[in-house]
Amino acid sequence: MRHKDVSNLSRPFGGKTVLLGGDFRQILPVLPKKGREDIVMASINKSYLWDDCKVFKLDKNMRIESGVPPVTISGQKIPYADWVIGVGDGHVPTFASMEGNEPCWIEIPPELNLCPENDGKKVIVDTIYAHMCETSTEADYFRDRAILTPLNEDVDAINKEVLKRFTGESRVYRSVDSICIPRLIVLLPAPQLKIVSNFIQSYNMGSYKLLKDLKLGEGTQSIKVRVSREWGGRKPGSAHVTVKNYLLLDEEGTQLHALTTEYSLISFFAKKMKVGNVYMISKYDVEDAPEIYRPVPGKYVIKLYRKTEVTDPGNIPAIPMYKFEIATFQNARSREGDVVTLMDIVGKLTKSTPIQITNNGKKALEIELTNESNDNMKIVLWENQAHDFLQYKIDCEKPDVFLLVTGTTAKLVKGEHVQWSSSSTNFFFNIDHPTIVSLRASMKGELIPKIVSSIKTHAQSTIEEIERVAIQQLFDAQLPEGKNDIAFIIEATILELIPIYGGWYYMGCKKCGKIVNEMQECTNCPNNKAPPVPLYRVTAEVEDSTSSTTVVLFDKHVMKLINVSAQHILTNDKNATQEMIPAVLNNMLGKKCILQLKLTSFNTVRGKERYTVTQAEEVKPTEVNNVQVVPTEQLEHGDTQTVANHQTENKRKSLEVESDHLKPPASSAVKESNGKQTRTKRQK
Repeated sequence: MRHKDVSNLSRPFGGKTVLLGGDFRQILPVLPKKGREDIVMASINKSYLWDDCKVFKLDKNMRIESGVPPVTISGQKIPYADWVIGVGDGHVPTFASMEGNEPCWIEIPPELNLCPENDGKKVIVDTIYAHMCETSTEADYFRDRAILTPLNEDVDAINKEVLKRFTGESRVYRSVDSICIPRLIVLLPAPQLKIVSNFIQSYNMGSYKLLKDLKLGEGTQSIKVRVSREWGGRKPGSAHVTVKNYLLLDEEGTQLHALTTEYSLISFFAKKMKVGNVYMISKYDVEDAPEIYRPVPGKYVIKLYRKTEVTDPGNIPAIPMYKFEIATFQNARSREGDVVTLMDIVGKLTKSTPIQITNNGKKALEIELTNESNDNMKIVLWENQAHDFLQYKIDCEKPDVFLLVTGTTAKLVKGEHVQWSSSSTNFFFNIDHPTIVSLRASMKGELIPKIVSSIKTHAQSTIEEIERVAIQQLFDAQLPEGKNDIAFIIEATILELIPIYGGWYYMGCKKCGKIVNEMQECTNCPNNKAPPVPLYRVTAEVEDSTSSTTVVLFDKHVMKLINVSAQHILTNDKNATQEMIPAVLNNMLGKKCILQLKLTSFNTVRGKERYTVTQAEEVKPTEVNNVQVVPTEQLEHGDTQTVANHQTENKRKSLEVESDHLKPPASSAVKESNGKQTRTKRQK
């Protein structure tokens, strides 16, 4: 249209004329598990568009020949076509089948009824196909006749009855599922043979389900998938591989985790399924994905058994080779502690280390990736994954290595954000993937990865490398762009322990320190069967020369200051409760400490205090403080109730000697009085 009518913007279908056809005499729309009212309201004449429609009625039934005899209704003869329309319009009289029921039955005219005494199917065939033997060669005779029935078993019975009326020998023509290819080679030249072979290949694959359409239960229908990755796994306590895992990928790019947990089937499926190939798989089970481990997002997992059928239909280019769950560096750090759904990390390889033996005896190798923002990510590869990485040594010696590492989890280790490998971790070097292509375009400049003895990130810097500030400066701190946290060092004295909701300890994992769930299980260490233990989580008020604030000290930091475990307190002090702070913790009061703090958006954006302590070192006093110390041996007597009341009077005496190198910032509230600085406490 050359000229636009702006008024059409508010008209249905943009002002265009649309012709719709339908018959209200047909069945109503199908709405599963809905009542009659909902179904009626779903009809088009209940739509807001109905008022804009102009209805044209078709009142002549072209299917009914004029030669059909009239029918008798209530003693009157009426045309058959009129009676059919009257049934559809609801004008034919109705009656109730039983007293009290809704009148919804109609009477079929006697002219339309057949009243067989014995075999009803024989009677209806005799009526419709009368004189069939004399006219069996006339096409119009069969074109003008049909018998309709709702059940397939009646269709078969009527067909048999009709076939009995034909003279001559009957033959059965059966369909086949495949064509003999060797015979085609003789009959067809090469170009036509290729076309037919491709057709047969697609025909033989038959119908299949997409991964997104799978439901819980036995998978009887085939799935057409590519094996994009595979890896082995171990059950708790096993020294060898006991689980074989696969990532399956279909033509829509949907991924699903598949596995076999039977040791005897690992080699069985290793022969049947190869990475990169496409397979038709049937006779599998679909189960709920485990809550503690999901290599890819999804609520289901496929279980493979000996009954599972795997066939090779050949390569199907429509199914992609790879799909990754790529997380940015920032997103990966925000998912710290999430060990359920794994992440894939991609970046330019800058550093790697040799395999080293850690304190717990495990082998580990570290690599460092950088992104287009020059942000670095450290990845720790454990055990088998470390050895697997060394197989790509030649690739790592080339310039501009773009590496994609799959199946990692985010960890916070000693204040350092790192990614850890898992059993599903694989490595992809310089593959043709949109993310890597984009990185390569934005990160120009040749770089050959270095081999170093260790990789130190900013978060792992020593205390001397982190900025020291006064407490007053913490309140104005801001997170750097693209960072989720920032570290500062303060030197402050512990003034008071503050009771908070949840108490001074929590039940946590002995291995990693994470809080356990309601089932007393650690989601971070699913294979750790050791019972949880009480661990410190103490909130304290600390103060320096500029202000005071609150910090949270966890188990290892409290242990460093008082050398008594929470388990020891609860075992020896029968009166100890989670809400009441035990007397021995007051040994922390008056201690001057160098504290490394982690500030997050909880502190900088929401303006909350309770800064998390990531490192703590006590500053040994040059002279004896007057703070009362509660002997550890006092725990043997279970004396939690009698906390020394005179601590409040003496706990501030250690503040008289202030640190020389701590100077209040220009923005802090410092008053000059008679040439001396006077401390002002921050309003809380």
